[in-house]
Amino acid sequence: KGGLTRRGGHHVDFTTTLAVRYGRSGGDVAVEDFAGSTEVRFNPRGSVSPFVNVTTTRDDIRRIAVRLAVAAGADLNLVNEGKSHVALGLALLQDYEAHEPGDTVAASPSTSLTRLNIRLTGALPLRPEVSLVHSSTMQPVADDLGDYLFTAETVLRVLITRSAAIQTTYRFNRDTTPPDGV
Repeated sequence: KGGLTRRGGHHVDFTTTLAVRYGRSGGDVAVEDFAGSTEVRFNPRGSVSPFVNVTTTRDDIRRIAVRLAVAAGADLNLVNEGKSHVALGLALLQDYEAHEPGDTVAASPSTSLTRLNIRLTGALPLRPEVSLVHSSTMQPVADDLGDYLFTAETVLRVLITRSAAIQTTYRFNRDTTPPDGV
């Protein structure tokens, strides 16, 4: 994560995140995904904060070979006091998703969809180096609101250094039109 102050005092934040999640349950692999994102946020402390972000995902359990999403929009910063914040965001998103075949099912066709991206985010510091962070994102297809992706994620984060943290995460995903056989 980094920032840049431009002439005139306007501030720009750059954030890049890489994540690997793996988990087993009852001897079977229950979670195996890889994700990366980059976001550029303009005027992050202002009441309205425009942003552009790019995310990419691979999820072996949900048979997503690759999902690439590019979004542009703005957050309305409802609470922005120190390290506490709450924001409601709206963006237009274009995604591309390619699927892997299953053991008994052929790969679903690749898709490219225009979606709305509605997100609610918040952070609450519990102690100086410990915080609780939550994000809920709804991504309905622009011309079919019943076809959507929903993700809710709650994180307990402990900073080790200014740029490294240990965290535990609870994530809920819902895809109303998953690949065939998922």
